[in-house]
Amino acid sequence: PAGEQEARSIGAPNAQTTHSIWLRDAGSVIEIGQLLAEDHIGQIDIFGLNSDGQLEQELTAGSGVYTDGHWRLSDVHRTRYGSSGVALSSEPTAIWSGNVTPSVLRLFILQENSLNVHGLWRLINYMNSNHLDARKYTTLLWRKLVEPFSVIAMALFALPFVSGRPRDVNAGQ
Repeated sequence: PAGEQEARSIGAPNAQTTHSIWLRDAGSVIEIGQLLAEDHIGQIDIFGLNSDGQLEQELTAGSGVYTDGHWRLSDVHRTRYGSSGVALSSEPTAIWSGNVTPSVLRLFILQENSLNVHGLWRLINYMNSNHLDARKYTTLLWRKLVEPFSVIAMALFALPFVSGRPRDVNAGQ
């Protein structure tokens, strides 16, 4: 992300310099340059990978809106890489279906400490299904699950001190 910010600031003076959102969805790696709303994105790059992890195609779109269970992309440019060469094509709109939904984007945007247990559970399942490292979020989930029990235990440990003898007892007793 730091190199990306530097490249954008050098390449285009009006380019957005905030960090992009990078996601993996099955055989694709997605970069979302602008998140305008959870169902409206801008500057999208979708890199299609084959089973060996090599780049097969790149889809670039100026904007996208999530409607009817899929993303409707605008100002689309495709680049296909094959053994016979590179093929370029452009189209005004295209449909992209994947597991990246507005609810998934919402989970990645929220601060990790503000996610509830259900949100963490959904995020961990998404990351595991895309073979991503979810250890950080799994640890956070367990911490959120155990936290209420540790508060109760601390309150129980403090109870004998609250109901102790009056203050006139000396330290030796």
